[in-house]
Amino acid sequence: MIALGLSHYLLSFYYAAPKIKFLVTSPAHQLSGVTLLATGAMLFFTKFPLAIFFGVHHAFNEGYLRRSAAPSEPGAESVGAARALLHGFGYLVVIRHEAALKNIPEILLWTGLAVAVAFYWRALRIYKNASLAPAIASSSAELLLALVILLSLQIEISWLHVVFYHFALWAIHPIAGLSEKGSAALIEYFALTIGTLLGFFALTTTKLASDFLDMAFWYGQFYFWSYVHIATSLALSNAHPPWIVRLFQPAAQERPTNVANSAP
Repeated sequence: MIALGLSHYLLSFYYAAPKIKFLVTSPAHQLSGVTLLATGAMLFFTKFPLAIFFGVHHAFNEGYLRRSAAPSEPGAESVGAARALLHGFGYLVVIRHEAALKNIPEILLWTGLAVAVAFYWRALRIYKNASLAPAIASSSAELLLALVILLSLQIEISWLHVVFYHFALWAIHPIAGLSEKGSAALIEYFALTIGTLLGFFALTTTKLASDFLDMAFWYGQFYFWSYVHIATSLALSNAHPPWIVRLFQPAAQERPTNVANSAP
């Protein structure tokens, strides 16, 4: 899991390099970039529950992943908001046994999920012109969520299981966009993905680096960069609500589009 996570974070920064350069070189946006970095670091050092912070990231990604691929699709914003709300409450219900949620009554999570389902179904039916078949066909991720919720009634599912799904999803998602750029871009992506994964796996499971880089060190790296990655993704990924994208990426439409536009 640590190797997957560090590979995921490194590649997200690599492919978001144009946006990072824009933030660094644009005086109007340097403060926002520094603020996001500071926010991620602060949450790490104050030990804000990563399970909850990741839940926000996960909900936005699931809700607006389709928007990152087709940002100008009319009428999709209300569906994206409802989808994000649904996945947010669905995630909390699935991990309801986690210590981070011990002070939240379980009935509130289930009630929130029921309300989110109603909002999502209403938004989807309106968007799809009340046609049932297209509505169901466009809800594969939501059907998967329903199955996971049912599974959570039988076994205890950890938030790290959802994190693993997130890493796997974002390892696959860029492939379609990169394939349109030619075989060279695709080969580079596969090489970087496999190379960084194997490299971090070797470092975390052997003593190739040194005795100093023990498992405690790698746990710390995984958690620290998780906070930084989630915070900075607000400025580096289009898989967020439109108002967040406009806030941190007001010139996003003028800049060249590449896989970084959907960087997690």
